This record gives sequence, structure tokens and C-alpha cells, in this order.
Amino acid sequence: MCKRLSADYTLTLPPDSGDEGKFLETDGSGVTTWSGNLKVSKLSGSQSNGAFGINSKTALDWTSSFSVTAGNIYRLASGGGNLTFANAQANSEANGSGMLFVATNAGLSTEMLIEGVVKISSSISGGVPGDLVYLSDTSAGGALLTAPGSQGDLVRIVGYVIDGTNGIIYFNPSSDWVELS
Repeated sequence: MCKRLSADYTLTLPPDSGDEGKFLETDGSGVTTWSGNLKVSKLSGSQSNGAFGINSKTALDWTSSFSVTAGNIYRLASGGGNLTFANAQANSEANGSGMLFVATNAGLSTEMLIEGVVKISSSISGGVPGDLVYLSDTSAGGALLTAPGSQGDLVRIVGYVIDGTNGIIYFNPSSDWVELS
């Protein structure tokens, strides 16, 4: 469904037809240019674990609040009828299945990242943009660049490397997983 414009807008188009693979980008004032650089996020390595990029999806206003470790991967758990979070780990179905989140740099369970660009607490140095990131079987709340390989472990993709040196990933956990036998 398209929204109706409430006023007239003037856009200034580039003087040529552009090159293959380029798209129009606006400066916010109606001036457009050809661009080929997709701006995913403005995160840098100097930011704290759990820092997340623009347009990321977070879950806010959980009724319970308790401390979490920024940048760790958590699973939704239930404790006595209340929603709680526990560090996710690919060492068993109980610890690695279900809905996953990353604790943001707020450090409270009232703000958990559902999907988006985020700096995780795990070291993924050596990873190059686009590499798969897996839920760790050896470190609770952690991630790995290689799939777990032991019997009983789960193989679950949690995202993709954006900047391996600085631990920045696109967190988009698969709802599918495989248990190794």
C-alpha cells in the first residue's frame, strides 16, 4: 500500500542514467546521486559489545529485568511462568533451540536484539564478510565461525560476519537446527 504525499516534492536527478548495479540515493533534501555502497550500519570496532546498528530490531519493555552480558547470545526460557533469558549454547536441544536474542549494550534484559547488525562478545577474528556464524557448543552465549561437530551438538546458524576483526555480525538466527548423532 502506498502512502499519499501530503505536499509536492522536488527531486533533483543525476545528469546521467547511471551504471549497472547502482541505485539512487538521496541526501534527505531531495538531491539524488548514483550509489553502489549499501550502508548497513555505522558500527565500528571501538564500540562496546552489544552495540547495534540502525534499523535493527529490538525487543523492549519486557516485564522482568535482570542483568545480562552485553554481546552474548541468549535464548528465551521460562522460569516459574515468567519470561527469562538464559545463555544459548549448541551443546543440547534444551540450550540451543528456541528464539534467540543478543543482549544489547544496555546490559538489561529489557532490551534484547532480535535481528540486526550487532557487536558480539565472541571473537570471530579471521572471519570475512559473508562468512556464516554458528551458535557455539563450547561457550555459553558465544558464537563460532565453524559448525559444532560433536555428537549431541546442534548446528545452528545465527548470522553472518560483517567485520570479523571487530566482532560485528548481522544477527539473523535461523529457526532451523540439526542435532548431530
